[in-house]
Amino acid sequence: MKNLSTAKKFMVSYDAKSLFTNLPLNECVTLAVQYILEGNLDLKHTKDKLTCLFSFSAAQTHFMHVQK
Repeated sequence: MKNLSTAKKFMVSYDAKSLFTNLPLNECVTLAVQYILEGNLDLKHTKDKLTCLFSFSAAQTHFMHVQK
């Protein structure tokens, strides 16, 4: 890095928190599961299974949502 020229260059830093909307995760999961179940009567997954899958994919992956 010491050998890099910084002439005519600038550094930018982004606040990752403000790149994402602030939605209540549990309510969104509940609404999504209800919507899916209403439109797919022949779906073989239960409400609990869908809720678990949505919660895992939204909150237990590399990008976590932390509610305060």
